[in-house]
Amino acid sequence: MIRKAFFLVSLLSLALMSFQSGYSFTRQSFKGGTPIFSDGFESGNFSAWDASVKDGGGLSVMAVAALVGNRGMRALIDDNHVLYVQDDTPNNEVVYDINFHFDPNTIRMANLDQHTIFLAFDQQDRFVPALQVELRFINGSYQVRARSRNDNLSWNSTGWFNLSDAEHQIEVEWDAATTGKNDGKLKLKLDGAVLIRRIGLDNDTFRIDRARLGAVAGLDSGTRGSYFFDQFMSFR
Repeated sequence: MIRKAFFLVSLLSLALMSFQSGYSFTRQSFKGGTPIFSDGFESGNFSAWDASVKDGGGLSVMAVAALVGNRGMRALIDDNHVLYVQDDTPNNEVVYDINFHFDPNTIRMANLDQHTIFLAFDQQDRFVPALQVELRFINGSYQVRARSRNDNLSWNSTGWFNLSDAEHQIEVEWDAATTGKNDGKLKLKLDGAVLIRRIGLDNDTFRIDRARLGAVAGLDSGTRGSYFFDQFMSFR
């Protein structure tokens, strides 16, 4: 997809967004896409988002959750109810790239427990999951992976990659395939380093129209505690 043509405009846009939102973008390794949405939770609330599911206050903006700036989002998991913020800004996106800061914060997870911490949807006639980031715990280690939906509704997944119990920047780059071709793309990055690239995806019928960040889906009773999110950004 054509991205470099927007590089200078994107730099100016990011600088303006940084000024308006009160936090720095200097740690991001973005590659020149056009900004869609961003929030660093510096407002102290979820007003930048289109919706939030707080589960009685389990989802909150707190100074203790700050990974960049002065505030971040804490997801307190004390039952199996989901908690997330939702952005409806994406509009039929064929290129959708996101990055956010995440800290597992020593959350307790049973061995092989896994759930979704980011989920993007294609609206179609209903909202269909198209892209996700999952967290799991195995043999004493946290791990993450990314997944892209295929046209036949199966998932094309990256491998699992270890995630230390500390702050990290997670980035995902997703391209829909050209109509009639299997040339879709999926890239997962951690702390600026590329973990894996997937090409040849058959996902030309999918677009991105909605995104959710938090403890989005798949929680079970083996996972209890809290973890932190900060500085979410998306690009086309």
